[in-house]
Amino acid sequence: MPSIEANHAQTAPKITSLISRLGGLLTLPCFIAVVGFTIATIIAIATPHWWLGDLLGHLRIHYGIGSLVCAIWFLSIRKRIALLAFIPALINLSVLLPLYNSTLPAISSPHTLRILHYNLDKNASSHDQAFSYLREHSADILFLQEVTPELADKFSTELPNYRAVYVESLQNTHGSAFLLPVTTALTVQSTNTIHLPESSPRPLITATVIWDGQPLILLSFHVIRPKNAYTENIQAAEFAAAADWIIAQQQNETPIIVIGDYNTTPWSARFQNFLIDKVVRSRTIGEWQSENSS
Repeated sequence: MPSIEANHAQTAPKITSLISRLGGLLTLPCFIAVVGFTIATIIAIATPHWWLGDLLGHLRIHYGIGSLVCAIWFLSIRKRIALLAFIPALINLSVLLPLYNSTLPAISSPHTLRILHYNLDKNASSHDQAFSYLREHSADILFLQEVTPELADKFSTELPNYRAVYVESLQNTHGSAFLLPVTTALTVQSTNTIHLPESSPRPLITATVIWDGQPLILLSFHVIRPKNAYTENIQAAEFAAAADWIIAQQQNETPIIVIGDYNTTPWSARFQNFLIDKVVRSRTIGEWQSENSS
């Protein structure tokens, strides 16, 4: 009869062999993943204005984390491959640095304006959680998107502290609403719907309110979700039209706030062009507050 020590000695090589086989099975998928992440990174960096480059660029954090995991895996078996995997990991994860290093302008004014935007997601099975969140987070201005007629009918009961100022409820995802607290110091000067570009079927709510004695233009912006070449081109047209609209509104030097569902990432080349190339002359709301408080 074999001893306990003998059984243990026979089991140990089996476990080692199993781990070795498992490692062999994971090595090839990890290598393929690193190659895929590297190619996607090159396309995103080399062709940021091409629809595929912009689309792939949104996933750069995924490439970074995936490459980092694979690099750690290869450290013990293939150090050269590990070093190569660290390259796309560092390149892609570097997009996080501006997000954590950026600082908002200091605001010394005691007067603050709290604007809340929320996409209700018309396809959600229940909106109880969404309405509960909105009741718990009070705002001076509330914009809602993907507002259907059924959801609009619930505003009076689900959001009793707000009143609907302007509602464009639709059965698709294009509906939106502009609400204010029942008791507010804001004065609504005008409300309207516009289309950016004019051929777009999506109505966007724009409003001018008087806040702290000054007019303020608001736009509830909603951009199409990029999924392919067709939707990428539509999104490009929407960003371009919005930038042109903002520049046109700047002629009277009235501060503008564009808030909404941009369906993009902060590091997207298209979004950066929207901020820098087209809207460089606009002032942030924080800068405007600081100027008016001095």
